Amino acid sequence: MIHCDGERTDCPGASWFHFDCVAMKPEDVPAGVWLCAYCSAMSPALASVAQKAREEEKVQKEKEEEAIKAAAAAWADLEEEDSGEESEDEEEEGEEDGEEKEEEMDDSEEEDDSEEEDGEENEEDMSGSKKSAVDAKKLADQLRRSNLMSVHCGLMESKLLDLHLEMYYVAPNGNCFYLALMDLLAEENLRPQGYDFTLVTVKLDHGLKVENQYVEAAKRARVDIVKAMGASEALKQHAFEMGGEQAVEELKKYVADAHQDKKWSGEKEMLVAAQLYQVDIHHMSATVGGVSEVVWKCDGQARATLYIVEKYGHFYSTRERYGQE
Repeated sequence: MIHCDGERTDCPGASWFHFDCVAMKPEDVPAGVWLCAYCSAMSPALASVAQKAREEEKVQKEKEEEAIKAAAAAWADLEEEDSGEESEDEEEEGEEDGEEKEEEMDDSEEEDDSEEEDGEENEEDMSGSKKSAVDAKKLADQLRRSNLMSVHCGLMESKLLDLHLEMYYVAPNGNCFYLALMDLLAEENLRPQGYDFTLVTVKLDHGLKVENQYVEAAKRARVDIVKAMGASEALKQHAFEMGGEQAVEELKKYVADAHQDKKWSGEKEMLVAAQLYQVDIHHMSATVGGVSEVVWKCDGQARATLYIVEKYGHFYSTRERYGQE
């Protein structure tokens, strides 16, 4: 999994995401700051800082490579000079007496340098202690956030029990929102015309398999929802209310990328999907800040209410719990 550094309490993955859900591999993880699509869109200033940090890191790496090349060239020059100086050493033997006196002076200077080095080592020890304290604080904060997530996940599951529902797992292949949405429509017998609802088995990169997934229907849903997003005035108005013209521009960029396979999806897609499929979408998610519940309503009479659940950045479909109080 990869950690989002946005530090927003409403981060959809509660700061952690499956690599597949964000279309990444472990070797793609940047050394600096990484933000999920939601935190990047909601925190453009922080996203700019993250981008700047990545650019600075790239420049620094290039400088280091240049420095290594320059050092190698300088070393080669020194070796050539040393071979020429061997013939000069014989002429310098008569100057050794004078050099001995200079060496005595150098010894006293070395003692002073040694004292300065001791002082620098003490400063380094203090710097190391500060770093250890910072690392300990970060670890404690991660544990606190993890504990909060566990509590809030439990609360969310309790709410589902009250509704006689349970979570139904869909494949974490980067398209989990669309897979969950199509599963819910199929359960309500609201299959859109022209969609292929053949059930297939999804093979994941790490060897696991997830059966009974509406993969082709999910692909078609992404195409239709992204197309509707580009034409949605309601979505543009929602973005403007959230962050003005800057948010509208961010929305345009988001929509331009949303058609890509394995691109993460969220509230924008839900708002549009509710209208497109004429359903109400009840979105429940557990975050560090608590349990969030948002209902995206369609215009007019809803054909059904779909309960979609999000936990650790992964979407789940829901099923009725039969034979349980």
